[in-house]
Amino acid sequence: MKKNFLLFNFILLANFFGYSQNINDTATASKVSGIAKFYPLQLLVGEVRIGYEQPLFNKVSFEISPGYVFGLVDGEIDGDIGGTEGKNNLNTNYKGYALRVSAKFYPSSNRAGFYASPLFLYKHAYAQTNAFDYPHTPTTQDVNMYALQLLAGVKFKSKRKFSFDLFGGVGYKKSYDTYDFHQPNTPNNTGTNKAAYYTVQLGCSIGYKIIKRIK
Repeated sequence: MKKNFLLFNFILLANFFGYSQNINDTATASKVSGIAKFYPLQLLVGEVRIGYEQPLFNKVSFEISPGYVFGLVDGEIDGDIGGTEGKNNLNTNYKGYALRVSAKFYPSSNRAGFYASPLFLYKHAYAQTNAFDYPHTPTTQDVNMYALQLLAGVKFKSKRKFSFDLFGGVGYKKSYDTYDFHQPNTPNNTGTNKAAYYTVQLGCSIGYKIIKRIK
């Protein structure tokens, strides 16, 4: 599954780079730029996230953003997160991946300044742990999450090739936690815990502009 996920993202990125060569094909020596991004704050919640933003139309761009998941905040699975009573610990037993796709709508044709962005998220994580009272009988968990988010942000562009984004917003997430508890001499205890809850997003990204000249 991991190989198929990486191949899928490679094909999408290749198509976006190819598409950038066909925009404004009647222009001479014009420039079309995509932006490769890194999201540093995602490290705090157990994910190495990158992204690529590609211009589509005059004031619209599209972004694909894959990530490697090396942990989950405990409360993210069942929605019990935030506040002093929330499950806010990062559990690094989970490993997996995430994929986000979004559109960005700018008021300016140079695609800088304020923007609005609807986003779809899919996240998959897997964990295997040993219960304290049954140290040789593992419990496996397979977690799948789906979310829709509505974000607003501002993008700052330097005169060179760098950019910086600040964004925030709200979302709605559904989580499906399928578990399998292996207990000696008894049938396996299996099931799926489901959760649905509202979320708040805050983040930033650092970007590097990739410029292609069209002849």
